[in-house]
Amino acid sequence: MHIGAHVSPAGGPAKAVERGVEAGAAAIQIFNQSPRMWRGRDYTPDEVAAFHAAREQHDMGPVLIHAVYLLNCASQDTELRAKSLDSLKLALRDGDALHAHAVVLHAGSAKAGEVAPARCPPASDRITGRRYDCRSRPRASCASPARRSGHEKTARRQRAGP
Repeated sequence: MHIGAHVSPAGGPAKAVERGVEAGAAAIQIFNQSPRMWRGRDYTPDEVAAFHAAREQHDMGPVLIHAVYLLNCASQDTELRAKSLDSLKLALRDGDALHAHAVVLHAGSAKAGEVAPARCPPASDRITGRRYDCRSRPRASCASPARRSGHEKTARRQRAGP
């Protein structure tokens, strides 16, 4: 088991590795953008290269990306869902670039009507091109059966290679 720390990527994701090392962490979790703002950006190739160099130099273990708190893939509000999907796509791109082990998110909640699982799988399908069964895969579950839940979802990314 890896014991990690949630560290700041301020100054670039390589700085997050350094902060993890300073904290004595064997794994790190970072926000790929400000957790309370929609505005985000892709990491530059130089930032990604510096991250990989720092990770190798310090033998850093698993890296997790935490998507913004604002996500609500379960929302019936189409504008909020669109922003949520765009932000989640960014988190997944950043996770892929950094070879993250997972992207962690709070999938959102339904404020009215049917609960999230009916809406969340189509959202994850559009993002990943894969079908996740919210009822049978707990680590890929999209929401609690209870209305207005905010349970975390870990979207485990499967990739070939290191």
